[in-house]
Amino acid sequence: MLTDVDLCREILFKYADEPCFPTQIQADALYKMFPQRSTVEVDFNLIALDLAGLLIVDYCWLGSRATSQYQIGAIHGISPHKGSEFVRNARNPKLWEAAKQECLRRLGELALGRMEELVNSLPLPIG
Repeated sequence: MLTDVDLCREILFKYADEPCFPTQIQADALYKMFPQRSTVEVDFNLIALDLAGLLIVDYCWLGSRATSQYQIGAIHGISPHKGSEFVRNARNPKLWEAAKQECLRRLGELALGRMEELVNSLPLPIG
């Protein structure tokens, strides 16, 4: 499974729009917000967001040698520094699309860490 940068962006928007910190959106409620996605896919992207320092997520590994499975314990919300900056810039659709195109040009694929860097460093496209 690969990280879906668009799903990560949408998840961050949900937590950035929460009126309190820590957030009141729990994993079960988040799954319902993305009914077209499996819980495993949402969990995978939640963990990617945590590892990138954009979202604060408690999780534990339940897997064995034969399986890899994580369980989300709690989602505390967006990271005050890195996550807030990323969301502020990623809300601009022109900047988001420019960052995606630049990431694809440089890497040939979309990578969350590279998108975070590009969204926070590219100049705003004109037009």
